[in-house]
Formats: sequence, C-alpha cells, structure tokens
Amino acid sequence: MHINWRGEVVNVVGGAAQLEIPERLKSQLSTRSKDGGLGFSLRLIKEKIANSIATLQHAFPKSTAIDYAVDKLGAELALLKRNPPSSVSQLMGVEGRVGYAYFSAWRTCPLKWKGIDRYPIPDDWHQVGRRSSKLGNKFHPNRNATHPVNAMLNCAYGILESQVRMQVMAAGLDPTVGFLHGSARGKHGLVYDLMEPLRPVVDRKVLAFVQAHTFHSADFTIRADEVCRLNPEMARQLVKVVLHGLELSER
Repeated sequence: MHINWRGEVVNVVGGAAQLEIPERLKSQLSTRSKDGGLGFSLRLIKEKIANSIATLQHAFPKSTAIDYAVDKLGAELALLKRNPPSSVSQLMGVEGRVGYAYFSAWRTCPLKWKGIDRYPIPDDWHQVGRRSSKLGNKFHPNRNATHPVNAMLNCAYGILESQVRMQVMAAGLDPTVGFLHGSARGKHGLVYDLMEPLRPVVDRKVLAFVQAHTFHSADFTIRADEVCRLNPEMARQLVKVVLHGLELSER
C-alpha cells in the first residue's frame, strides 16, 4: 500500500487481479438487496458509537465537556436500539450528530510543545481544536489539514484504510460494494463502511500519543497554502502507533 501525505491510499500492489470468491460476493450482494444494507449498516454504527464512548472515557481526563459528549452519544445509541431508522440516509444523519458531539469534546485538549520561543507555532496549535480544516469544503471538510492533530488523524485513517482493504480483499469480498458509503464507481465503499467502527479505536491511540508527546515545530511542515504535513520521523512514529493499536483491537 502507498499512502500519500494527505493520508489517501493511492496505490495497491498485490497478486491476482481478481480475488473475489463467488459465494461470498453473492452473500454480500444479497445482504445489500434485502433492505439496502440497513441492518448491516446499523450494526456498524452502533459499534462505532460504543467505541467512541470508550475513547472519550479512556483517552481524556474527566471534564464537563467529556461527560456531556458521553451522555449525548449514549442517548443516541439507546435511541438507535429502541427506535432504529428506516433508511441508511436517516442512519447517516444520526452518525453526523454523533460525530459532531464526539469531536467537539476534543477541542480544548492541550498540546505540549518545546522550542516555541525560537520557532513559534500558530495560536490554534496549542489545543487539539476543530476536526475540520480551514481549507476543507462541504464535501471534504477534513482534507488538506491545517492543524497537526488533523494531519495525524488523516494519515492514521489512511493507514487504517490500507489495513481494512487488505482484509476485505483477502476475504474474497468486493471492496466497491458498500452499504453506508454506497458503490460509487472507483470508490471502495465496503472498505469505508468497515472502517467506521475502527475509527474511534485509531483515535484512541493517536490521542494517547498526542497527550504523551512533547512536540517541536520541526515535527511538521507548513506549506505556503497553510496545509500542515507530518515530517518523515513523525509519520514513522504514527505508523507504529496505529498498527500496534489495530493489532490490539484484533485480539
């Protein structure tokens, strides 16, 4: 797998070009045809919310903001169990509300820095801040990160995508047949679907690294357009953190 600086998987090198197992592909298509994949999608989002609650509870010190987010996510999870949505689009609306509350609780988490007297950093780098980028758009609000934590998350999700894609292909499934993320041409919808419950697991590892690490401005590069990129050594450390976290989650 080749991941670019945005955290996007841009190249995959493997063996045989056709790896789908007919029986599994038939089951995959049958699952989607029953109810548009709503039942499968609902299980994914329930698991994502539960993992998000665990991340909030274990990755941050106790605070009013964290308590509020945990209560909000808990209420949404209970509602999904009590009164599940009737379509995938309604389910995605729930996922959007959950994501907003989840990431809002991160904003005031402080970052530790050294050497900033000689090499100043932008004011908003002293805290985790918003998940979205100042250079994002309504379709891709997190692309082109302008904050180091967002740059790390984008890279971490790219690593996660590569690992899930390999597992999907090894299982003989079609990565383009998605449920939550549809089946747009050239897009790996099933991969993005299966990433959802694992995103909070990756977040937890990134947040633990962020809070334990004292950063230096040399760990990152700011381009002329304000896009923030990880320097090679920081990227290598992040790869180790994410892969170790995914190994633990599999156990």
